[in-house]
Amino acid sequence: MERTINDLNQAIKLNSDNSNAYLYRGNAERKLGRYGEAIGDYDCAAKLNPMDFLIYDNRGLTEVEKADFDGAIVDFSHAITINPKSSNSYYGRGIAKIGKDDLLGASDDLTHAIVLNPTNFLAYHSLGVVNQGLANWDKAIECYTRAIELDSKFSVAYADRGSVKKHKADWVDVTLSVNFSRGSKRQRQSCKTTSLEARLPASDARQNGRTSSQMFSQTTSIAPAPLTTRTRFGSAAAMAS
Repeated sequence: MERTINDLNQAIKLNSDNSNAYLYRGNAERKLGRYGEAIGDYDCAAKLNPMDFLIYDNRGLTEVEKADFDGAIVDFSHAITINPKSSNSYYGRGIAKIGKDDLLGASDDLTHAIVLNPTNFLAYHSLGVVNQGLANWDKAIECYTRAIELDSKFSVAYADRGSVKKHKADWVDVTLSVNFSRGSKRQRQSCKTTSLEARLPASDARQNGRTSSQMFSQTTSIAPAPLTTRTRFGSAAAMAS
């Protein structure tokens, strides 16, 4: 990665108006966790080529990784304004909204991402996470299943689907067995605990006292990766928008 950055440094030295060089160097810096440097490069790229929606996508991705969800939403929204047909931009904004606990808003954006690109398996998985958070068990299972159909090696989707199936079954059992009018305090607390755990994806390391944005951050951290790649001709390499 350092060699890549060195080459891009030379490219920028030879032509400081090359917006792609700043974009690519920003991507390399982000992969190394140098978010400040990455943001600086994306800023330069945006000044040179303000109509390149991929610059805003990648800056938004970096902001998601920094947990700057408000900034990410602004950048993804700007990318959508430039290219309303970008599935990745809606997808990225949906991820940022999950970070802000706006699950309904995230659901709208992720659904739109899927409409634009029905093969966006990451959007299906993230929509499954959202529905799991909303306790929409059947819809969550449907989304995870679709993600698996599109990528049979997507292990996280298998784990999350299994988690939903287990907790859905547990919830039904508890609902049928607990008599709220006569049940003990311990029984009622058990039911509440089951309901809470059922909302957490299996791919998350569950811990008590975590906020919703923290709960979803680990699950979604892998999701925006395709936004970071781009061919020399300017198209998204990993996923067509």
